[in-house]
Amino acid sequence: MDSPLHGAGILVTRPAAQLAGAIRAVADAGGDALAFPLLKLEWREPAAEETAALAQLQEDDWLLPVSPGAVEALGHWLAGCRPALPRLRAAAVGQATAEALREQAWQVSATPTEGDGAAALLASPDFKDLDGRRVLICRGEGGRRVLDQQLPARGAEVLALTLYRRAPAESDPARLGQWLKASRLHCLLLTSASSLEALLARLDASLLPSLQRLAVVAPSERVLKMAAEAGFTGPLLAAPDASDRAMVRTAADWWQGNRTVS
Repeated sequence: MDSPLHGAGILVTRPAAQLAGAIRAVADAGGDALAFPLLKLEWREPAAEETAALAQLQEDDWLLPVSPGAVEALGHWLAGCRPALPRLRAAAVGQATAEALREQAWQVSATPTEGDGAAALLASPDFKDLDGRRVLICRGEGGRRVLDQQLPARGAEVLALTLYRRAPAESDPARLGQWLKASRLHCLLLTSASSLEALLARLDASLLPSLQRLAVVAPSERVLKMAAEAGFTGPLLAAPDASDRAMVRTAADWWQGNRTVS
């Protein structure tokens, strides 16, 4: 059996509800998956003006969740006896979000043709001209608003459902400290800037140098830039998208070529 991550300790930081797939992907590649969720998603009711606007939607409009977590939050909200949405065309900002949509029986009609994220989706043919179309963005509180700025410039009317908030997970920082002191970790999987901020906020300052030596895999150059600015000196590795498959493959490619890790 191929085990490209044999001997590698991989810190998996996805929210608890999304951990299983990442842990399985690391284990399937022969690695040691150490779970340390940094954030949890707390469901919230969208504002009344957001739900009132849903009556405008038609079947040829677009549904656009910004992450797998947004897909999960949408499913939770729709399960609560809410008025059914029309069968919208679903778009995904990356493969992980597309997989989450398919798991909830949405037919995905648009994904980035290259890369991952909002900018990559906007570069895809389906999103070049949106004249007269409505786009329902499903998201959490805060975060960037790239789509809100770019979609109207292409003729779209933007509607939004704010369905969750991010909160610190209850992972024990002492356990992370034990792993670092025992040199069990070699690579850190990060999927968002919020996760990196949460990690840095929770770690004891005395352990920061050990953390900063780890390789970092992220699907966003923005997150990797933040890691560099935060003092990470290990390899900064860009995954092609945020799916577990892509993140683990990127880590495995690095591990195969770099068996000597500080």
